[in-house]
Amino acid sequence: MNNIRIYILVENFQTACYELLHELIIPRIGGPWMSFIQYLKTVASNIRKLRQDCGLVQKEMYKFGYSMRHYQAIESGNSNLTLKTLWNLSKAFKVSISDLTHIKGKVNDNIEKSIYYKAFIESRTGIIFWELQDIRDPCSFVLVDFNKTAKKIILQNPDTRRGANMIELFPGVFEAGLHKDHWNVVKTGRAKILPDLIYKDAAIPLSIFSVISIKCALRTVAIMFDDVTEIRLAEERIARQKNLYNLE
Repeated sequence: MNNIRIYILVENFQTACYELLHELIIPRIGGPWMSFIQYLKTVASNIRKLRQDCGLVQKEMYKFGYSMRHYQAIESGNSNLTLKTLWNLSKAFKVSISDLTHIKGKVNDNIEKSIYYKAFIESRTGIIFWELQDIRDPCSFVLVDFNKTAKKIILQNPDTRRGANMIELFPGVFEAGLHKDHWNVVKTGRAKILPDLIYKDAAIPLSIFSVISIKCALRTVAIMFDDVTEIRLAEERIARQKNLYNLE
């Protein structure tokens, strides 16, 4: 029963993190973590604005070879645009293809109001997003983002910055082989609850962490951790007391 409960927890958590990534990380317009779906929605928005700038309504797009239904799918972001479609629309609106596919360098204003954002930032569990740069190389994870709890840990390393390599920031990860665990999560898509991690490096004092690794999207994993050092030491003291007094 406990195994079933843990499985359900991880599955629900995986879904939550996937949604979190799409609500928070992917909408960072212009960043390397934008999904294809988000990009398609951005292009669709550009197309709608350019049509309006030309004084055209959707039903008039038949003049350029599009049925009403087809064109509505394009502007809603539900049509997988081809190069031919982009070419035809650029001619119809008398603009360049780059005008259709342009991404504004502005972060979505709604992100700060997002419930996912607040949950991510305020969670007492440390959450760090890492992206695998080369699917063949388990050492190629780079830092994407982190919440307040994680910040207390990772900013102990003065080299911390988005885009920094995982093993450069946390050399103990390589020594423990944890990068391969996260690599397997990316490849299989299956979340993994790791054994307690006893960790220490030049920046982080000896600590014990509980760790869960979850694939969120594409080559990105959310690593969720709690510092359980005090809990484990307390459990050890209780165990010693039980042995001392022969308590069951």
